[in-house]
Amino acid sequence: VSLYARAIVPQATLALESSLSGYEVGNVDFLTLMNNFVTILDYETNYWDQYAGLAESMARLEALVATNLIP
Repeated sequence: VSLYARAIVPQATLALESSLSGYEVGNVDFLTLMNNFVTILDYETNYWDQYAGLAESMARLEALVATNLIP
């Protein structure tokens, strides 16, 4: 989750912004722009899937140890 939040999604966002700027001046084609957009959507979906899995695992662990692990 941390890797997605701190590295993967921000880098994909920068790539999308860069390709958008390139598209506006004619250096990047539309397919590249859309590919970067779909890539960031995939990464964000993967991030939330991982986050949900982490939350589910923490909830199960809290039930087993009978204490709150997340403040």
